[in-house]
Parts: sequence; structure tokens; C-alpha cells
Amino acid sequence: MSGRTEGRAPGGMADTIRRRMRQQDEFTDATVEPAIDAYRRFDFRRRTRVAWRALHAHRLPSPALAIELGIREWTLLWMLSSRHFGSAWAAIESESPFLARRRVRFTELSRQIAYARQLLGSSTVEPAAPVGD
Repeated sequence: MSGRTEGRAPGGMADTIRRRMRQQDEFTDATVEPAIDAYRRFDFRRRTRVAWRALHAHRLPSPALAIELGIREWTLLWMLSSRHFGSAWAAIESESPFLARRRVRFTELSRQIAYARQLLGSSTVEPAAPVGD
């Protein structure tokens, strides 16, 4: 990666560096999400994998997962019928309103990190109320 502020391609890294020198971005990278969202995503992914395995072993998964994901049961079953779990998860992530990505502001980053540490240190299944969410 170059630190040049004069570049060859409009909209490239040099333009980004110049823009960030004038004003920092308000949000972190798009892959960073609030701690509670990451915790929820991890839990849903784990539970979805269990349901995917059950369906592929010819057992119907609990309808509770569909309700908690905010997806119709038949839609979830169709998604879980995918041959590969990654494909099923991608479809579920794009369909569930509870898995919609939210970004973190830089001003909230330290609070989100502290909350993530709290969640990771917790032995309970249900997380506490989010900090600065």
C-alpha cells in the first residue's frame, strides 16, 4: 500500500488518503458491526448449521429458528436444503431482517470493543443490554 496523495486513478487510494487527511470517515470498515450484532450472528450461524445438518439427516429442524430469524418456515427449509452450508447461510443472511448489517461509528468503537470483551467473558447464553448501541 502506498502513502502517496497524488495518484494515477481517480477514486483510488491516493484520493482516499487525501480525503481522510481532511476529514476522518464517520464509520469503520463495513465488516465491523456492533458487538451484539456479531454475537447474534455467531449464535444464529451456529444454530442454523445444526438445523442444516438435521435437514440433511432427514429430520425437520425446529420451526422456532425461522421465527427468530424473521423468515417464513418454508423459506428457511428451502434455504437449508442447499447442498452446501455456506450457500444456505448466505441466503439466510440476506433474507433475515435480524442479520442486516449495521456499521459502527469510530466514536463508538472503544465502547463496542469493551462490550465484545464483556460478551466473550460471559458464560450466559443471553447477552446483556448493548453498550452504546
